[in-house]
Amino acid sequence: PGLQAASNGNARDALKSAFAALYRMPGDSLAAISQKLYQRIQKSPQEGRTGTEIYFLRFCDLYGFEDPGVFSIFLMNLVQFRPGESLFMGAREPHAYLQGSIIECMACSDNVVRGGLTSKFVDVDTLVEMLHYRMGPPDRIEPQHIGGTVRYVPPVSDFQVWTADFDRDSNPLQLPLEIFPAMAVSLSGQVEIQQAQNSFSLQPGRAVLLPRGPAEKDGPFTIVPSGKAKLVISGPGPKQPTNL
Repeated sequence: PGLQAASNGNARDALKSAFAALYRMPGDSLAAISQKLYQRIQKSPQEGRTGTEIYFLRFCDLYGFEDPGVFSIFLMNLVQFRPGESLFMGAREPHAYLQGSIIECMACSDNVVRGGLTSKFVDVDTLVEMLHYRMGPPDRIEPQHIGGTVRYVPPVSDFQVWTADFDRDSNPLQLPLEIFPAMAVSLSGQVEIQQAQNSFSLQPGRAVLLPRGPAEKDGPFTIVPSGKAKLVISGPGPKQPTNL
C-alpha cells in the first residue's frame, strides 16, 4: 500500500523521476521512510512476506536505512534462476547479485557506476542520467544444446558462452573454430586440452586463453576429460571479427 505504480504521463519519465528523487533524498528523510517500512514488514507474518520484502529487510540490516539502494529492490525485477538458466543484461542496466553462484561474461560496460548497497561513493548524477529505465521482464537466453555442450548466445556480437559437463564415459570435445579466441575455465574436475602435438592440463579453478591463430594453423583444440568435470568457455559472438 505504501508504493504505487505510476499511472499518468510517460511511464519511463515517471520511473526516472522516482529513481532520481529516491537517490537525491537527504539521508535523514530516507532513513525515516525506510524505518517505517522496515517496522511495517517486521510486524507482518513471515510466511506472507514477498521476496522483495525479505530482501528489503536484509538490505536494511546490512547497509543501514540511509542507503537508497535498499529501496531499489522495489524498482527492479527480482529474478530467480535454476541451474543452467541465464539472462542477458545490456549496458545501462542496474543490477545486483543477491545470493548463490553465477558465471558472468561481460563486455565493456558501465557497471562500474555504483547504484547503492555500498559504503563507497555513489555518483548519483551520472547514475540517474545513464540508465535507460526500460521496463518489462528480463531478457532470458534460450540455451542451445549442441553435441554435448550448452551454448548461450546473447543478442550482441561481443561474446557467447558454452558449458560442457563431462563424466567418465564422455567423449573428447572438439571446440568449433567460431568460438576462438576463447577463455576456458574449469569449475570442477581436471581436463586435458590437446592441440596438434601439444597438450596441457587444466585444473579446477584455473583458466586458460585459447588463441584463434593456432587453431586455424595447426588444427582445433580438443578437450579430453579424465573423469567428472564441468567447463565454461567464452569467446566472441558468431559475428564478431577477431585477429587474436
